[in-house]
Amino acid sequence: SPLLEFSQVLLSPHLAGITQESMSRMSAVAVAQIMQMQRGEFPTHWVNTDVREAISRRWQSLTSS
Repeated sequence: SPLLEFSQVLLSPHLAGITQESMSRMSAVAVAQIMQMQRGEFPTHWVNTDVREAISRRWQSLTSS
């Protein structure tokens, strides 16, 4: 990076979000979403909405067997 050339610039990794509390909250959200999926619900923080219909069909085929 060109920023490395400046003596008045200090670069450090971004670690603000990596605390015991944040890791605990991330784990709780992941578990909650897994439980939603086990109930046949889509997770609250659904990202790939383009495949929602295909996943619905897949879940239906698994429960109707």
